[in-house]
Amino acid sequence: MKFKKFLSGHPTDNSNVRQNPGTNTMSGTSAEGKLAALQSYFQQTSEKCHDLHCNLQKAKRECANLEDIKSDLQTKVVDQDKCILELKHELAKLQIAKQSLEIEKGELIKSLHIKEEQFAELRRQLGSKDKLIHQQKNQFDDAVKNLSLANKAKASLTTRLADQDRKIALLEQSRSQKIPMREELQVVHDALHSLRSGFRRNDPQHHTIDTLEQSFSLLMDRLHMADIQKISNSHHQDTKRLNFDSTGDPRRLPLTSYHGYALQKMDNTDIGTKVVYFTEKTVTPFMSSIPKRLGEIVLRDFKTMFDRPGNYRFHFKSVDPEYGMVKEEIMQDDDVLPGWDGKIIAWVEEDHG
Repeated sequence: MKFKKFLSGHPTDNSNVRQNPGTNTMSGTSAEGKLAALQSYFQQTSEKCHDLHCNLQKAKRECANLEDIKSDLQTKVVDQDKCILELKHELAKLQIAKQSLEIEKGELIKSLHIKEEQFAELRRQLGSKDKLIHQQKNQFDDAVKNLSLANKAKASLTTRLADQDRKIALLEQSRSQKIPMREELQVVHDALHSLRSGFRRNDPQHHTIDTLEQSFSLLMDRLHMADIQKISNSHHQDTKRLNFDSTGDPRRLPLTSYHGYALQKMDNTDIGTKVVYFTEKTVTPFMSSIPKRLGEIVLRDFKTMFDRPGNYRFHFKSVDPEYGMVKEEIMQDDDVLPGWDGKIIAWVEEDHG
């Protein structure tokens, strides 16, 4: 196309022919000029072809290099795809392993909680066993102490039994001496009874007669005990059967008599039961009455009759099958009070504890 334009006298885009102003290029040229132009254009075209050929070779080489790079990249992509696939497989395996480990972890946590509960239960059982062992040890120690005390009590009882046997033998020996003593007591009793009958029932002189009777009984008891001690040459405390109160004053002894000797019982069916009681502050006993029969009177009735402020301990004259006449302490309000010859004889002591 460019060549046709050049032959027709039209300039090409890349023409280097200079045109003089005011003249026509193709009109004044000759055949040589056209040939020179053709040669020049051919040379330019040859150079361009050569450049294009070089560029083409260069582009081919670059394409070959790119193909090599492409093949290498494709190979690397395939390798990477294989690696990614392997990693995905490994990741899946790891996920499965992780899940199994999570399940095992949950089971281990549950078993750990169960073990902790079992351990706590074992600790509680161990604590209870320790307490039980401690209690059994204390019980064993108490049993050992009780056994030791029982052995001591056994030895003491054996000694007391031997003393009682010796006392019985001595009492059998002194039995013959009691008969005259009882006769003397009976004479004194009859005399006091006749003297008592000469006074009214509520006369204060009855206290004097009771004191005389008590003093005489005490004197006869002391004489009898002195005879027994002379025979046995023993000063054991169990031979004291006089039933003194806490002061030891024989003048504060209740209205009593020697064993085997009974006082004349006064008729008290109309006025109730006579109550005679001793206190620590006076020597002379107090006398009152409770409008109940003997055997129906309890400690509450005595406290109501006594009616003094403070805390007190109450002892009552009674008879023990083993020791004879004793002072029995009564502490429960509903306990029946023991009687002596139709009356109640009591000792009242302040409780300082």
